[in-house]
Amino acid sequence: MRLTIEKIMVLKQMPLFSDMTENALSDMLLIGKEQTIETGKILIKEGETASTLTVILSGKINVSKNGRTIKTLTAKDYFGLLFAFDPSQTKYTFTAAEDTVLFKIDGDGLYDLLSEHKSFA
Repeated sequence: MRLTIEKIMVLKQMPLFSDMTENALSDMLLIGKEQTIETGKILIKEGETASTLTVILSGKINVSKNGRTIKTLTAKDYFGLLFAFDPSQTKYTFTAAEDTVLFKIDGDGLYDLLSEHKSFA
């Protein structure tokens, strides 16, 4: 598990979070959760309902459709921003291509951040 300051530094390098204050990012880390997944584990299957914003802190995630990999996401990539605000069925399967550390936050947490931190908006 990374230290909070390390996570803030990683998030700050991402365009999605670059304008957020350190306080807002720190609050986001308190609301969300870190998850480690092993190589080969399916995070979300095609057709399942997704409801979280997921940030890759380290590792790789293969994105596939109908069993064919169409993209590989790596550290500092993210997916599911719209799912966090409007849970819906995903058209893709997300599978760990290697041991991967994720940071996940749900829509309620994002709404809380929006109301408390203008930099998040």
